Amino acid sequence: WRKFEMNLVLFQNNRLGWAVCRMHLLIILLVLLYVAAADAADGGIPTEVQSAVCRVFNQTGQEQSIGSGTLVDKTSDGRQGLVLTCWHLFRDGTGNIVVEFPDGRRHGAKLVHSDSKADLAALVIANPQSEPVSIRVVSDQQPMYACGYGPNGQYRCAVGPLVGESQSAGQHSVLLRNPVRSGDSGGGLFDVQGNLVGVIWGESQGITYASSGGPLRRFL
Repeated sequence: WRKFEMNLVLFQNNRLGWAVCRMHLLIILLVLLYVAAADAADGGIPTEVQSAVCRVFNQTGQEQSIGSGTLVDKTSDGRQGLVLTCWHLFRDGTGNIVVEFPDGRRHGAKLVHSDSKADLAALVIANPQSEPVSIRVVSDQQPMYACGYGPNGQYRCAVGPLVGESQSAGQHSVLLRNPVRSGDSGGGLFDVQGNLVGVIWGESQGITYASSGGPLRRFL
């Protein structure tokens, strides 16, 4: 009888172990499905968007601020282009500014306009080879894509729904339920057609914030 009880306990422990194992496998499967869904959603945004999204470097002495930006316009002769990014990359001063596109082309840039309250900045570069994206400040399309190059130059779009708006003095932000990374600031928030809807400026508790609405329209 004692041997039977010991075997029963072992059997129950094994069942518990298998249950825990199955739970872990289920969690892993759900994570993989989520990642696959996000990758599939990335495929929904026009590929031309990536060629217009760039890295932005601001070197001031020994300090360097790194963010992202988006080519939003260029002159009819193609000699100048306008890159939209965030102001806080230049909060501590304007130094040697360089913009780098995914094809490896690097351009010296000049800060021509900024708005600290809306956290927006505009840079002029020479001879951009990429085509600018269209701007659509108001869009109700879902999902949205917050795109940038992060801290290490790896392009990624955080995909998710808009979950609200926030207002502060001089700034109107739209909120995306998916966090961006350090280095994505200044990158664009795009709708599914590849129109720029906002400019990323921050993240908190899994929510991405992007300047949009009236302040962005007035800045442009």
